[in-house]
Amino acid sequence: MALCRALLSTWELSPPPFRGCNEVRDRVVGAGEVIFREGDPSGDAYVVRSGHVDIVKHSPNGPIILAHLEEDDIFGEIGSVDGQPRSATAVAVDDVRLQTVTSDEFVDMLGHKPEGAFRYLRSLFGRIRSMNTRLAAHAEPPGTE
Repeated sequence: MALCRALLSTWELSPPPFRGCNEVRDRVVGAGEVIFREGDPSGDAYVVRSGHVDIVKHSPNGPIILAHLEEDDIFGEIGSVDGQPRSATAVAVDDVRLQTVTSDEFVDMLGHKPEGAFRYLRSLFGRIRSMNTRLAAHAEPPGTE
């Protein structure tokens, strides 16, 4: 019984990102498979339950890995919110287990489930910080253009 309480309290402190959403679906993707491609119509948002996913942007100089995602990371959510086509390609690095929700369910979670919205914002802010660091490492000093 103590083990059950300990597991439950851990789950309560770190709940799955889509907990409380009504339309959560499971999806298994094999290593190397494309989950969605840059330019595809947006739809579902995803959370990695196991495995790893690379988010890849295609550039004139070749592919750039924007993010290497792992368990509990959310992706595909930008298009769920803004309705624009996918801005990058998502590829399973190894066998991946995902949970997905529709864009409507994701937007509803942001508006009505503060715990899920806060978790998402933390993830988003972490990615922005990482991108800022990477951008600064490659930026030209002012006046050297």
